[in-house]
Amino acid sequence: MPTDKLDVSVFQIPDLDRSVEVNQSGMISLPLIGLIHAAGMTTDQLQKDIERRLAADYIQNPQVTVSVREYSNRRITVTGQVNRPGVFPFARETTLMQAIALGGGFTAIADIADVFVFRTSGNARQVARFDVKSISNGLATDPMLQSGDVIVVDTSASRVIMRDIRDLVPIAGLFIALAKW
Repeated sequence: MPTDKLDVSVFQIPDLDRSVEVNQSGMISLPLIGLIHAAGMTTDQLQKDIERRLAADYIQNPQVTVSVREYSNRRITVTGQVNRPGVFPFARETTLMQAIALGGGFTAIADIADVFVFRTSGNARQVARFDVKSISNGLATDPMLQSGDVIVVDTSASRVIMRDIRDLVPIAGLFIALAKW
């Protein structure tokens, strides 16, 4: 992905070792072979492409290693009724429950039956609704997230009302009159 940082090394040729950043066009530049399209390729695919290019004109049987030093666009956003909303680094294999834990768990007024995941796929924006109570009870699968997902935890109107009533009712156990609903 653009702005990912890669380490490229050629066995026993330290002059060709480089730390490079994928540019906005998805390209990297390496000695001898110049620009190479890297975006969308796995590290194995990129290694083979570099080896092929080096073997074509420069090095007999090159052994290339490519590793990702830093994923730049690997983040998820957790917002709404969580204790610590924010943008968090995305690790492969992150589930919805893990993302909520990154956000410090639910607030007292969170609606755990209305957790939304917004995802951009190509040019389309998609949304899915999840009931985290069902997930935590083992009745539903904990979905895997993707880099760029935005998790929004909705507010429970009934929990807000109960919180407001709790804040208004004196602790002494005295009955108070409620307005007619």
